[in-house]
Amino acid sequence: MELFSEGTVGGTVGIILGGLATKLIAYRSRKEELFHQETETIRSELRSDIQELQNNLHTLSTDLDQWKEKYFLLREENSALSLRCQMLEAEVLELRNTLERRMDEVD
Repeated sequence: MELFSEGTVGGTVGIILGGLATKLIAYRSRKEELFHQETETIRSELRSDIQELQNNLHTLSTDLDQWKEKYFLLREENSALSLRCQMLEAEVLELRNTLERRMDEVD
């Protein structure tokens, strides 16, 4: 019985190649699984970042709306005060004219 007969060598080579193929497939499967895990982790982080940005945008939008409302209220108040100031200036001018006329009448 020969140790390296054609049938034995072929069977041994087949076993070795089969074992290598199994290891290669297992390696590629692990590598693919790691890739999918990393991809899912990155997607999850991106979703979280997007959610945080959307929340910040909503907060900024709400703040902007509040400041706009305050601006328009102050603008209206300013217009009312400006009109009141013009009325008071006209009243002061009228009082001066009245005072000058009375002073002229006294003289």
